[in-house]
Amino acid sequence: MRLLVSLCRLVLLVVSAEAFRGLIRPSPSSSSSSAPRVLATATAAPSSSFSPRLLAEHLSWPPASRNSRTRMPSMVMPSVAKVLTAVPRFLGRKLMDGGDAIYLKKCLFLPPGSSNVAAAITSSTSAIGGTSTRDDSKENASQGQTSPFPPPPNTDMVLIFYPGIGLGPSSYRDTALAIQDALASNYDIQAYVVIAKFMNNLGYLPQEPQRRLASILAELGERGISPRAPVAVVGHSAGAFLAYDAALTRAQAFVHLGSTLNSRGVLPWTPRSVVEYPKPILQLLGEMDGYIRFTGGALEYAEVEGLMAKKGFEDVLLEKPVVVLPGVSHEQFGDGQQSKMARMSGRRDLPPYVSLQEAHRMTGKIVGAFLALHLFPENGQARVGGANTVRSAFEATGRMVRPYLNEMTEQAEDDFIRWAQAEVASVEGVGRNSVRACVFHTEQEFVYSKPTLDGESEYLQVCVRKQQQTNTIKIGFTKQISPAFGLKMKRQEAVVQVLRRYPSKKAPTAAELNRRTFQKALERVSEEARRRYDRYGRKLEFMADDEITAERGGGPAWVAAPLEVKPRVEDPMRVTVRAPVLYTPIDTLPRFAGMCYMKLLTPAQAIEWICHDAFIPWDRKV
Repeated sequence: MRLLVSLCRLVLLVVSAEAFRGLIRPSPSSSSSSAPRVLATATAAPSSSFSPRLLAEHLSWPPASRNSRTRMPSMVMPSVAKVLTAVPRFLGRKLMDGGDAIYLKKCLFLPPGSSNVAAAITSSTSAIGGTSTRDDSKENASQGQTSPFPPPPNTDMVLIFYPGIGLGPSSYRDTALAIQDALASNYDIQAYVVIAKFMNNLGYLPQEPQRRLASILAELGERGISPRAPVAVVGHSAGAFLAYDAALTRAQAFVHLGSTLNSRGVLPWTPRSVVEYPKPILQLLGEMDGYIRFTGGALEYAEVEGLMAKKGFEDVLLEKPVVVLPGVSHEQFGDGQQSKMARMSGRRDLPPYVSLQEAHRMTGKIVGAFLALHLFPENGQARVGGANTVRSAFEATGRMVRPYLNEMTEQAEDDFIRWAQAEVASVEGVGRNSVRACVFHTEQEFVYSKPTLDGESEYLQVCVRKQQQTNTIKIGFTKQISPAFGLKMKRQEAVVQVLRRYPSKKAPTAAELNRRTFQKALERVSEEARRRYDRYGRKLEFMADDEITAERGGGPAWVAAPLEVKPRVEDPMRVTVRAPVLYTPIDTLPRFAGMCYMKLLTPAQAIEWICHDAFIPWDRKV
């Protein structure tokens, strides 16, 4: 509201300035023409400060020629469109010119030993029984600017922290201090940490992340920090995305907190390959991250694993580690609080099962080990201890994400498709080896495709539509990363008729297949994940199939219908699953006869539900 009021005032000021300029512009033939011009020039503000005249010129007023004889005194009012388009451009330019100095003062500077200073001040305050609402000495120490304790004389490295959108520097103070403490206590490395401040904590002004980094490094140079000190960049959430270019050009190492590079392009932002990133990079996520699903980290882990097979295990593991911290949520990489912007957007974090202090300790340990390993390779403790810490965390992450990655392979997806058709057929002698899957990549091709059964070879061909972005399960703000599958199969009656064999059992419904798939997925996850789901997770109830008939639209209606996953309004711990199905009769045209179309729950979707979706906070807006 304040920003809107300020913008309205600025627009009025522009209009008034334009009107004033029009009133004081007499014809050049007037004998007193020089006086108003001198007045206008004399009252103009310098180019480096705000001036209505500068903003008016930014509106592209068409200046008249000095020699024009037809120019008459007039009041020229700018159009509303010009004002609305010029004001943001003018503000952006001025903020970029003068905003660096303004926001540099609002950055949080934490010299080496800042946590010890703050702790000492807190202890001394407690000793004298001080309970005032504001302690200037403590405030100064927390800002890292002035304190009664001199900072350590040497600084080994510089760490620049980019906050998430809507969060200020103070939200990351404890996280930064945890990293600083881990570097100092474990590897004897003194780090100067600076938490950047952006306009309205957004960072979306052109080149603002790069300019802020440059201004911070210049300020540190004036404070006596050697320009040869290694620089690392840490970004949380969207701050990591915005810091990419700055880290690529100015830093020796890059750390993502609660964010990924999106190497496979399955997330809704620009994909960047971890394989192609030319510098050491750590992607650190939380298992209970409600903004960036841990499954996104699992896919990054798979990318690194693929590169490991080509370049060598140790090199890739240490240079591009992907680590998922157990029990840590997205907001615990900061102060544990949700920003107003995140709340307005509808984002909801998952409930963590570790304390905020423990989350900061684990973050500091992993980030400290990674930075020490790559920025100080001559340090024996960093080279050995840092490598061991990173390796152990990477291997623990592998054990956590392995059940999910196993179900995301092409072989696992093919096995699931062949299993589904064999179960639907349920005819003697027809098993998984009798089924072939044909995957269609466009919806049009899939719509016109039809499953087939060869009576001589006894091969069943299933038509499959794999959808990564649409028709996926979405129970909260984010949707599942696991792809959805639509299967066009042959029904049991058609297989019996062509092969002239008896059915081995009654053909299962889609609900029964989904129930069995979910039970298998529950057996494949870790014991800890299974116990947590049984105790706290929202349980799935598999409802009767939603049979789509010709009267309801037939094939096109089935193609458009997703697997329905809907929470019960009366009970937030129960979620219903209903699969759309379509059956065609046996006694119709051969091309359309004996079809069984199903949208089924895949094992990957089931595991993602067990480990993530089951814990999304429920409300009536879901």
